Amino acid sequence: MSSLRSFYHFLFITSTISESHLSKIRSLKFYSKVQIPYSSKEISNLFESDLFENSFEGRRDKLILEVLYHTGIRRAELIGLKVTDIDLEKREIRVFGKRRKERIIPITQNLVDEIQSYLKYASKEGVRLNTYLFILESGKKLYPEFVYRLTNYYLSHVTEKSRKSPHGFRHSIATHLLNNGAEINAIKEMLGHSSLAATQLYTHNDINQLKKVFNQAHPRESK
Repeated sequence: MSSLRSFYHFLFITSTISESHLSKIRSLKFYSKVQIPYSSKEISNLFESDLFENSFEGRRDKLILEVLYHTGIRRAELIGLKVTDIDLEKREIRVFGKRRKERIIPITQNLVDEIQSYLKYASKEGVRLNTYLFILESGKKLYPEFVYRLTNYYLSHVTEKSRKSPHGFRHSIATHLLNNGAEINAIKEMLGHSSLAATQLYTHNDINQLKKVFNQAHPRESK
């Protein structure tokens, strides 16, 4: 439609035709496909499974997925995450998002423990994490396709959802935090969104949760 519209516009401005036959035809509307987040049960099944080998690679894979879910960071942000970006004492990580915009994300004590365990194991096995927190077996930096394949492989064991990507963790943590009472502005800052509209696309409340929150918060709800 776009090509034909441009072509007929060209014919019109060159006086080849007196009227564009496509001027009254509206473009078709396409709606972005909503990605359904992984459920809390699916997330628990993933991290409580025995899928991860007791090796550097297995521990690295699990921590990659833990960081993606706990923090909601993007795949590119994960790949660029450096050891020096982790502050275990303050329980926070520094992330450089789009256009190198920096943000600080708080992390749970559970994730702090996981990172400490990973770093100790890497040191014991002689794996040098000189710069980046996550590296390949060759010692090189991760690349996007590797993270996608890794995520797809592990998620395929715990979910039947068609889309199994790193981005799914971003949708999931946003939804789970909102369902558990987190303010959407706080989620917006964590995800590094410039507007609330973008954050709202990442959150999916079920109707029962909405009813619960509504009934608890409404000033006319009977005591």
